[in-house]
Amino acid sequence: MRWLLALLLFILAACNTGGPGFGGIEPERVSQDGSSFLFRRTGPLIEAQRISPEMMPRFQTVATKAGRAAEARTGCDVAWIMGDQAVMMMALDCPGGPPPPKMPRTQNWSCHAITASRAITDALVSSDISLNCTRG
Repeated sequence: MRWLLALLLFILAACNTGGPGFGGIEPERVSQDGSSFLFRRTGPLIEAQRISPEMMPRFQTVATKAGRAAEARTGCDVAWIMGDQAVMMMALDCPGGPPPPKMPRTQNWSCHAITASRAITDALVSSDISLNCTRG
């Protein structure tokens, strides 16, 4: 039982560590428009982890807040933001600095669900879901 508790504590301790390329960098806590983030910066890249609890946040809303916070902290423009509502990566375009790195190509799929439902009885409905997916 002790090993299970130790494993759980180890996993929880790793929840706010930096991602690939950002490990070992001390985070800076930043707040913007009601959202809080941990920023880790290496060169022209910033990793932002949202640490504030929010009810079903949309990526566009959270990314806008993180981008504004990065611009206010660095004095640089944000060239691009990618990620999800919890963890984002941003490239900075600083005056007099090197150009920002190009956005990495994603290996993600975007899928749209197509649902067809039919009543079997008054209380039972059968639903078929098919996915229409594109890479990008």
